[in-house]
Amino acid sequence: MAVFEKDAVMVWLKLSIIFALILVTVIFIIYFFRIYHYYRPKPQPKPRGDVKKGKVYSLSLGLLPWEKESTRKHWPVYIIGIIYHSAIAFAFFRLVAILFNLNFFLNFFSNRPVMIFLFVGTVSGLSLFFRRLLKAELRQLSYPDDYAANLLVNLFLLNGAISIFFQKALIFFLLNAFFLILYLPLGKIRHCVFFIPSRLIFGQYYGLRGVLPPPFKKIFQ
Repeated sequence: MAVFEKDAVMVWLKLSIIFALILVTVIFIIYFFRIYHYYRPKPQPKPRGDVKKGKVYSLSLGLLPWEKESTRKHWPVYIIGIIYHSAIAFAFFRLVAILFNLNFFLNFFSNRPVMIFLFVGTVSGLSLFFRRLLKAELRQLSYPDDYAANLLVNLFLLNGAISIFFQKALIFFLLNAFFLILYLPLGKIRHCVFFIPSRLIFGQYYGLRGVLPPPFKKIFQ
C-alpha cells in the first residue's frame, strides 16, 4: 500500500511540474508580447555596420571573458559561473528525463560523475552566494531575491545530486524543481529565458551602429 501511495505521489508531482512548466511558458510568452509592444522596432538611422554580424558576435566571441572588462578582471568568478550554470543545465536535463521517462538520457544523467559534478556546482553556487554576502560593494547592490534565487538553485543542484545516490530522495528533487519553476518568472532567475533575446537586441543595435564586431576583428567577413 505504501509503495502504491508513493507511486501516486510521484505521478502527481510530475504532473504538477509539467503544469508549472506550461504555466510559466505562457507567462513568458506574455512577457515577450508586452516587451515587443513597448519596445517594438522604431525608425532607425542609416546603418553603419552589419546587424547579422553584430548578433553573431554577441552570442559567440562577445561572451568570452576577455571581451568584457567585468570578466576580464575576474577570471576565477567567470570559471565558477561557467561550472555553476553547466551544473544547472545537467540538473534540468535530468529533470526532463525523469518527467518524460527518457531512459537513455536518464541513465546518462544518473551516474557518479554527474552526481559529483552537481555537488561541485552546489559548492560553486554557495561560493557566489557568500561572495555577494561578504563583499560590501556587492552586498549594497543586492536584493533579497539575489540570495533567495541563489539558494533555491543551490538546493535544486544538491537534491539532484543526492537523488542520484539515494533514490528515495527523488521526491525532494521534484518538489524543489516545482517551486523553482514557479519562481522563474518572479525573480532574477528569469534571466535564463531573457538571456538570448537580450543578447540579440544588444548585437542588433551595436551591429547596426558598426560597433560590433570591433573593427579590428574581421573574422565574420
